[in-house]
Amino acid sequence: MFLPSVQKSRSAFTLIEMLVVIAIIAILAAILFPVISRAREQARESTCMSNMHDIYVALRLYETDNHLYPPVLWQFAGISGYKPLFGAKLLNSDATFSCPDNPTNNQTLTVNQVVYPATASSTLANQPVVYTPLMQHNAGNAVTLPVGTAASYYPFDSYDIGPQLDSNGNPVRNAGGYVYELHYSLDWTGASGPGDAPNQLKYAETANPSQTVITWCTYHAAVNGVDKTLVIFLNGTAKAVDAKTFAQKGPLKFAQ
Repeated sequence: MFLPSVQKSRSAFTLIEMLVVIAIIAILAAILFPVISRAREQARESTCMSNMHDIYVALRLYETDNHLYPPVLWQFAGISGYKPLFGAKLLNSDATFSCPDNPTNNQTLTVNQVVYPATASSTLANQPVVYTPLMQHNAGNAVTLPVGTAASYYPFDSYDIGPQLDSNGNPVRNAGGYVYELHYSLDWTGASGPGDAPNQLKYAETANPSQTVITWCTYHAAVNGVDKTLVIFLNGTAKAVDAKTFAQKGPLKFAQ
């Protein structure tokens, strides 16, 4: 007797099965994407801290050789060839001076009005940064622009300047974009004498290293919304601190 062969039919996915698979993929993506994004941000923070430490080492060698601190870490805009920490023969890469979260890669763009932080002294807070006699003195013959001239910087330079954060840790903006504030300074008060804050680089011989801020980076908070400001002190300690806390206290009132 002839028996016809029986072919097994292969059924396709049902609509419900497909929806379940799509839902599972969406749930996994929602779980994994923030984890991956956070891991990448942590890597960028680690690179930023490494940059800060390299700058610290070069800065201390510069001070040992010259018995003073330079007026700028990378360079002033409009002053060709003045890169003081490159003289330490440690920082042979411009990339050291740019945070990985800094969206500005163009090294020729300039910022013509940088302000002092809102936490600087009452006479300097939010005022434009100008070349001061102390800057001129510590630069020697390298900076010849007149005292009182507006000091220009490069937004590529993440550790001399950076986006200003408000008391809630959010970036301050104007019509042109970020409001840039000074992050490396010899002088936060514009004053002198027994009542002046001792934790400033202008007091190189007496500044308490654990209470004296060299610089800080706000790009992690400004660009990625991370509640962190990375800070490096004169004793070489680099740490991540609460962005709101540092924005409210500033370099003179923040200690380790």
